[in-house]
Formats: sequence, structure tokens, C-alpha cells
Amino acid sequence: MTYLGGDLNAMAQFAGVEAVPGVGLLSASMPAPAAPTVPLPTGAVGVTGRAGTGAARPSSDVLRRQTGALLQYCYRWLEQAVPVMPQLADVVPALVTAVHQYEAQQYEASLAQTLGVVQVLHQARLAVPALPAL
Repeated sequence: MTYLGGDLNAMAQFAGVEAVPGVGLLSASMPAPAAPTVPLPTGAVGVTGRAGTGAARPSSDVLRRQTGALLQYCYRWLEQAVPVMPQLADVVPALVTAVHQYEAQQYEASLAQTLGVVQVLHQARLAVPALPAL
């Protein structure tokens, strides 16, 4: 199964887990990290407001594109970072789960999952300056 410029099965095999179609791989090795909330600016391009809440939500297409780009970025970053710090392979199942959510068009859930992975990667980057810049 090919996704976002990478091979899901190869990514799962690299992490030491089996990619089973229709089955999330998150529980295979690590719990889902807490996803940070990111406030969106009101009136930004591609953002539609919700009446009465003052909150802004991105359109489905914007959310899809941004989530896909972030997934690709994480995948490419991990390709460079895992040889430096092999323990980072432990986040691959969480990223695979985000890909499954993306493929199921659950873009908000996928983005939250991916942001949790980014948070872990950021903490690793702070601890090991030899890792590539995020």
C-alpha cells in the first residue's frame, strides 16, 4: 500500500511491526501521545468561522492538505533521524495510525495524532542536537 510518497508496509516493517490492512498499529508498541491544541487565527485564508463561538476552523480541503504535508514531513524527517537515534523508530506506529486516519478522511484525528508525534520529535530534537532540524 503506497501513501504520501512512502510505503506503509516498509514503514511498519522498519518499526518492527506488521502492517495489517484495516487494523491500527498504534497499540503494537506505544500509547498515543497527548495531542496539543493549536489555536487557528480568525480570518486566515482558507479558514471558515463558526457562528457564535468566535472559533475558526479550517476548511476540509485545507485541513487535508496541511495534514498530508505534515505527515510527509514527519516521514522524511524520521528517515534522516532514525540512523542518528534509533529509538525514534518507536514513533513510527503512531505515525502509521495517523496515516490510516488520513486515508479514512478523518483529517482532524490524523492531524491531532501527527501533532502528538511532532511533540515527541521536538522533545527528542531538544535532547539530541545532532538530529536534523525540525
